[in-house]
Amino acid sequence: MTLATIIAEGLAQQPVPLPAKLPPADDLRKQPVAHKREIVFSESPGKFFINGKQFAMDRVGTTVNLGDVEEWTIRVAGWVAKGLRQAQENQSTESMTGTQT
Repeated sequence: MTLATIIAEGLAQQPVPLPAKLPPADDLRKQPVAHKREIVFSESPGKFFINGKQFAMDRVGTTVNLGDVEEWTIRVAGWVAKGLRQAQENQSTESMTGTQT
């Protein structure tokens, strides 16, 4: 199975240096929320879904307007959620007892 194929063409370019310090960013918590969304990840044997639609690499499921601030709630359902809850419980038990479960 091929996960990715990368083809680079053209003249080599000089890398752009990273800035020593990032510029300040706006505090988006103070901006009005244009839209609220709930994104639900779920699965069935061998299939993964986003908001009830089977995941497809070539489909755009959500479009956001440039400049909008959105509030997203991400939920995980099904056996993946069960596995995450179990991992959290194990981590909690480990931090209380100092032993791995």
